[in-house]
Amino acid sequence: MLELVKNLLNSPQSAQSLDLDWNPSQALSLGVECEVQLVDWKTQDLCPAAGRVLPLCHSGQVKSEIYQSMVELCTGVCPDLTQVEADLRRARNDLLQTCQPLGIEVLGAGTHPFAPRQQRMLSNASPRYGMLLERNQWIARRMSIYGLHVHVGVPGPDQAVLLMNGLLPYLAGLLALSASSPFWHGEDTGLASARSTVFESHPSGGTPPVFRDWAHFRERCALMLRSHSIVSLKDLWWDIRPNPVYGTVEIRICDGTPGLSDTLALVALIQCLSARILHNIELGHVPDPTSDWILRENKWRALRWGLEANLIEDEEGNVSPVQVQLTRWLEELSPYAERLNCLNYLEKVRARLHMGSSVLKQRQIYQQTGSLRCLVQSL
Repeated sequence: MLELVKNLLNSPQSAQSLDLDWNPSQALSLGVECEVQLVDWKTQDLCPAAGRVLPLCHSGQVKSEIYQSMVELCTGVCPDLTQVEADLRRARNDLLQTCQPLGIEVLGAGTHPFAPRQQRMLSNASPRYGMLLERNQWIARRMSIYGLHVHVGVPGPDQAVLLMNGLLPYLAGLLALSASSPFWHGEDTGLASARSTVFESHPSGGTPPVFRDWAHFRERCALMLRSHSIVSLKDLWWDIRPNPVYGTVEIRICDGTPGLSDTLALVALIQCLSARILHNIELGHVPDPTSDWILRENKWRALRWGLEANLIEDEEGNVSPVQVQLTRWLEELSPYAERLNCLNYLEKVRARLHMGSSVLKQRQIYQQTGSLRCLVQSL
């Protein structure tokens, strides 16, 4: 395996250009990927069962992931939230019906609360997973984390770069809303999203740089390829990245969600934010980039405090509660939601703010029961 990694990173092919030709997508079309956990119903521990489960799933929308204890629920290319919901329900029902006779449960959260510090069985689906483990070592061995990835369709590459830049200031709010991983290896981390700290520890992880246009992005990728920093665009572990193959901007900052309602709420919020940004771009209103220190500080606050965070609002350092900011977003985005016929999904964000976060619920259950297994059962 070590020789394979060296050959891939140092071969002449690695220094060639990446295929960065943009495949246009319908504006604001959607694709969603939900990473979920496979759990043994007796022990409530992770269960390396993907090899048994996947051949029995027939929807074509349940996919393998890096470890045998995780799978991914995927939609097709969806024109709207209604289709996203239909696709995810089909995939979820397929997985649940397959897992139940096998004594396997499906868990939605950014981390498993008590899975031990050991290397899980690697999926055989892709040689890339083996290369990832060999190259990134301990960082990759901690990859028992689970996220929600949302693709937003964009017709052209320059629009995609501007949309990516425009979404950067909103990522912390999305993380705070989705945070669901306070526990890690049997302890309360004190964080709202332990997953985020693992995810951004990868090379090229975390907040991406601001790019002027697609040519600027291509130049940066060429440098990273030439220096053997990446082998493919999949090695960009950014919280948000362009995907020229699908013609999308992929938002990757969100923790895995405990239920379909939360997933749809986040997807609706992301689609509406994207609609407003693309509309402003068409009008020639391109906002100045947010300072990197604000982006990083807000991300830290979101992963630390979740929905209890106070986020920086502007370059003057003014702050306000993230729940106040999210409520304001809902009011501002309502016209876009009506146009996209997703207002009922967007309102689920308000319901989550009213009920409280998954983080709060998890800590309350653990305080009441003193049992991480009871906590897993509740999820």
